[in-house]
Amino acid sequence: MRRLRRRGEHLHAKARVIEKTLKIRIFDLQWTLPSLVGSNPLVWMAEVNGLLVDLRTMPREVQEVAFAKGIIPYIPADRQDRP
Repeated sequence: MRRLRRRGEHLHAKARVIEKTLKIRIFDLQWTLPSLVGSNPLVWMAEVNGLLVDLRTMPREVQEVAFAKGIIPYIPADRQDRP
């Protein structure tokens, strides 16, 4: 049992070294597959007036501003029209 725990601790330490070296973190959005961007909730989260909101539920005007600033990859209503 001790051996397994030590091995797990070792793997965790190695993962931290890799994350620091590559300057990435767990669930880093730059590693999200393009086909999965629409279903990744972290892509759409932003702070608005001190509250964390899902930008897909915000008015189109807010989405357009977020898109122009590069916060979201596309405006959801525009993407739904595609087959």
